[in-house]
Amino acid sequence: LHAQSRKKPYDLHLKEKFKKYRNYLNSAIKKAKFDFYGDKIKKCNNDPKLIWKTIKEATQGHPNTKIKTLHIDINNTIYTNKTHPLKIADHFNEFFANITSKNANNYINTTESSVDNIVPSLPL
Repeated sequence: LHAQSRKKPYDLHLKEKFKKYRNYLNSAIKKAKFDFYGDKIKKCNNDPKLIWKTIKEATQGHPNTKIKTLHIDINNTIYTNKTHPLKIADHFNEFFANITSKNANNYINTTESSVDNIVPSLPL
């Protein structure tokens, strides 16, 4: 059908028929894979090592599992995760380690008066 559809691109009936069968086939393949790997995971008997091995097998070569190249500007120098992974990891670590202290300084402002307003209302 695909070859016929390509030979006759203006035949809308043929194109719709091709799309219908293509979608049906893709759905059947996805369901078969889901059932196959679902059964395989059930047979792992809660063994995490076997479960992760099965998950890796199921996702092998899947486009969503490929690691993308990350470009990050640190002090006007561009680094990538392929060439400088530790530099980028250190930068992220420093950022997230310091962000809590920066936010804490901005938002936590306890004064005696605010504490005094709360304490009398507590039942003793």
